[in-house]
Amino acid sequence: MTARRRGCLLGALQQAHRAAPGQTVALDVLHKYLLAIGLRPTLHQVQLDIEWLVDQSLAEVTRLDDTVFARISRHGQEAAARRVTVAGLDVSELGD
Repeated sequence: MTARRRGCLLGALQQAHRAAPGQTVALDVLHKYLLAIGLRPTLHQVQLDIEWLVDQSLAEVTRLDDTVFARISRHGQEAAARRVTVAGLDVSELGD
């Protein structure tokens, strides 16, 4: 479940990047997205997943006051496109 959730987060960041390169997404928006697609993580789980994506160089974060914004990294784009494989990340549900 964790790997799937991380993949869905990466996919959301990829979609934001496609809409506007470099686009960031607030963690609470990512949390609402996961809830909307039927996953039920806590906001804390989303924070931990984003931290994991950052640790794997798949995402980058920006902090503004108490709000955290995430964006996909170049390596994250490669993983989302299935050109690289990352253990602990399930991107099987991502479209092309």
